[in-house]
Amino acid sequence: MVFAPPPAALSRRVVVTGLGAVTPLGVGLEATWNRLIHGDCGVSAITSFDTHGLECKVGGQVPDSFNALDHINPREARSQDVRFISFAIAAANEAIRDANWTPTTESQKERAGVAIGAGIGNLQEIVDTGSLIQQQKFRRVSPFFVPRILINLAAGHVSMMHGLKVPSIPRTHANVSVKLPFRYADVMVAGGSEASLNPLSFCGFLRAKALATKVIHAPAEASRPFDQHRDGFVMGEGAGVVDYDHAKARGAKIYGEVRGYGLSGDAHHLTAPHESGDGAFRAMQAALGQSGLDITDIDYINAHATSTPLGDAAENRAIKRLFGKLPLRNT
Repeated sequence: MVFAPPPAALSRRVVVTGLGAVTPLGVGLEATWNRLIHGDCGVSAITSFDTHGLECKVGGQVPDSFNALDHINPREARSQDVRFISFAIAAANEAIRDANWTPTTESQKERAGVAIGAGIGNLQEIVDTGSLIQQQKFRRVSPFFVPRILINLAAGHVSMMHGLKVPSIPRTHANVSVKLPFRYADVMVAGGSEASLNPLSFCGFLRAKALATKVIHAPAEASRPFDQHRDGFVMGEGAGVVDYDHAKARGAKIYGEVRGYGLSGDAHHLTAPHESGDGAFRAMQAALGQSGLDITDIDYINAHATSTPLGDAAENRAIKRLFGKLPLRNT
């Protein structure tokens, strides 16, 4: 069987009409943006658990002002009062409000969906329940244990709260979460959520020598992407969600347009990218090709920039290979 190649450009124009955020800089888009443009840093000394004995003691923590009960359905608290799920719900609710859009008919609900991903999700629940199992306290295991740890239920709860019936799309990757079914929906609520700040995740990444450990006395300086002295990334938590839809049909404001996207893999190593940056190069090349834009039209890159020695070097090679000496802003 021979399959046709993918289209050179998106068959439908897709624009962003709503934004929502829960971040270490603040709860909500406005709070996050105001601190961001003032140059504030969301990385601080960890206060949510005891870091004694751990080489890394900093992270990006969502402020204590975040209250899950302000965002979730109180009747569903046992399944929704989960940190990564409640972050996703809060950010999605804000994005939908910002887009000034709510499905009112069955046909509208059947053409709207959710794509929200996470990498680790509710690891603390697994730790706590594992402790009960070790103590043979089986009847103390919550009947909601499984729903509270499933990655797909960040998207699932958002879809149920708003009646969005295009199949919800969970994505479980370390750093990327969204795939957009442009052809099957008029509206998609898409983003990512994570809440993995706990001793187990810190130990795991420290054993993999992935976390920053050299500048823990100055949290704001711990993450140093593309710096000569970078030594690892800083873990964080939060959620970011956008609303993609048919803006012109309803006269909505437009933040921006998705002109193209690219996906790739380098089939190289479990954690390290190929030193040439080939995977990143091909993904960016595909996105640029699908967009229909010329390479000289690009003047800004939002880099992955993990602040790891191998990751940043490979990404830098990929950027230079594609863009050459073009003057670019990179954050």
